[in-house]
Amino acid sequence: VPIKCAGITDNDPPKDSMPTPAKPVEGNNPALRLLDSINISDWARLYANKLKTFEYDLAMEADNLKVLVPVAKSLLTTNGPIKNKYEGYEKINWSAATDDQKAEASLYLLNHIEDIKGEFSQAVASEVASQGQTLKVPEYIREAVIWVCEGASNEIHGEAEASGE
Repeated sequence: VPIKCAGITDNDPPKDSMPTPAKPVEGNNPALRLLDSINISDWARLYANKLKTFEYDLAMEADNLKVLVPVAKSLLTTNGPIKNKYEGYEKINWSAATDDQKAEASLYLLNHIEDIKGEFSQAVASEVASQGQTLKVPEYIREAVIWVCEGASNEIHGEAEASGE
């Protein structure tokens, strides 16, 4: 059937790893071995994130943690060390943070939303929609959407990247 289909998959390196763009960690996802064979198709493409998982990669992008951390904190039902850690993260200027700082916060966030990923994603969507917040989308997601919608390759690194939406 001549209908374009884009698949998106995680890198899935070891659970405790904190990959950064400068320090990637090899993934354990068996689907990664299929990238070359799938991507020769005219109708299908498989896109994999570069770092870890969708949530981790989303947190690593630009200053997305300034939106994600308060949302995660809002879902807490108790006070304590997790809330204190999030409050510390809220004070960081993520636009100026190092990749290592982002990686530590991204892993902490990922580990503490693991059991509530659905609730967390709904809360993030609500925050973005109702408060006019923006998130920079990871490159592999942008590329998948542009490819399946038949966008030009220069849109991947041109206009679409500049808007980040």
